[in-house]
Amino acid sequence: MNNIERIEGLRTCEFLDKLDLTVNFIDLDTLEESIAELRHNRQLRELYLMGNPCTDWDGCREFVCAVLEQLKSMDGKEITRTERIVAQQKLPVLLKELRLKAQEVRIRKIQEKGIPVDENVYTSESRREMYMEQAEEKKEKEDREKSMRPRERNKGKEHAVIGQDSWPGK
Repeated sequence: MNNIERIEGLRTCEFLDKLDLTVNFIDLDTLEESIAELRHNRQLRELYLMGNPCTDWDGCREFVCAVLEQLKSMDGKEITRTERIVAQQKLPVLLKELRLKAQEVRIRKIQEKGIPVDENVYTSESRREMYMEQAEEKKEKEDREKSMRPRERNKGKEHAVIGQDSWPGK
């Protein structure tokens, strides 16, 4: 009960074996990144997420079981080998569903702040497109700046060539 919205900063906790995040604010918009962060905790055996908004999603347990292979139990319930295998097989579908639901949560949170939302602006495709445009603009700017800089000169080579050819009698 610490008002936690995202799991982060635990990579250096090498021997963390139990993490109790009961009744916090981890929602679907941060679940994928939060669970990915816990992959680094190889000793993590028990995870408690009950009472977080993300657990309202039916695929939450399967998603966590599929991603965190080191876990032995979640919310006090053992993860069986069969459950993990089925979850790993369903992972691509779970990821797709999670990303859609995360998008919905992000839009809802933005709307709750009173900000008008153009839903196309916040899709993963549009974000990727914006990133690519920004990367291209950055490269063009760097190229322009590079072309405007004076050329680097190899003064040692220039002096050696000038010195050999310009001496009288040569």
